[in-house]
Amino acid sequence: MRFRPPPAEPGRTGTPVAQDTADLERLGGALLSALNETPIVLAGSELTWVGRIVRLTGYDGPEAATARAGVALGHTLGLLTEFDGLLLLTRDAENPDDYAMVERLAGRRAEVFGLRADDAGLAVVQVTLCREAI
Repeated sequence: MRFRPPPAEPGRTGTPVAQDTADLERLGGALLSALNETPIVLAGSELTWVGRIVRLTGYDGPEAATARAGVALGHTLGLLTEFDGLLLLTRDAENPDDYAMVERLAGRRAEVFGLRADDAGLAVVQVTLCREAI
């Protein structure tokens, strides 16, 4: 009995092994491309979000359950974003003036810089800088 490679599938050229290798090379290239476009976020990295500053007490929008949970944990303000939903905001001891800016911008769009953390499974941003969004 002699071994023969399986016949090529219709529409495929070359030997099956060569075609599979080409497929793997294309897949590998696509994965590398995706990795090159994905930002690497290390623990403790400062990030930026844009959204509307909301007071959590009495908030009855689409993220009301998150707001109530945040109030129960002692949070008073949040940032409602298009992609991340409602992020709870907390003061950074080294940048207290920027949290004061968050308080002044309640109800308006803002750009918030900070460190993301979790508090009882809720997304919390420790505000390091805040400014009104244009």
